[in-house]
Amino acid sequence: MTMAMTSTMSSALPLTRLETFWAGLVLPSFAGTDMGFTVAEGEVDYLSGLARFMGSASEKAKLGIRFAFFLAVTTPVWIGGRFRGFASLTREERSEHLDAMSRHRIFLVRELCLLLKLIACMAIFRVPSTRARTGYDGDPARELPSRSRRALPVLNARRDEPISGERATSNSEPPIHVESARGAA
Repeated sequence: MTMAMTSTMSSALPLTRLETFWAGLVLPSFAGTDMGFTVAEGEVDYLSGLARFMGSASEKAKLGIRFAFFLAVTTPVWIGGRFRGFASLTREERSEHLDAMSRHRIFLVRELCLLLKLIACMAIFRVPSTRARTGYDGDPARELPSRSRRALPVLNARRDEPISGERATSNSEPPIHVESARGAA
């Protein structure tokens, strides 16, 4: 991400310059490994996706996003055990730290990581080329096979026979009898 891009977007975002810098580091790291779906450098504008997300977020959600970015950039210290900055990590190392954050034993940490991942995914899926690679929009020419449905008869609660007016299908099977806990004793 270029510095001009960061400074342009920082005026549109309700974040400080430092938080905008963090967003530029954290959000691309969710699609940062060569194992699975990858995004080319500069293919996705994560900051405009973040601006769109925060534009409709409540104040409480905006605070949660800020805290989530803070937690994410400090993962090298509290997850990795090294006094090292998030920016000094490679893209793969950042991705591994975020993966560890998403599996953390504390629920709040996992959920804040999920919030950031959601923002990154929304930004990724705004780009037509990434949607095409995932097949998200589907192929309208290809139809999914339909499963045949079997109509089940409606049974009378007192007798194991169809209620009058309801028709049983030709391939209906005898009803399954379930013993109640009181009846078994």
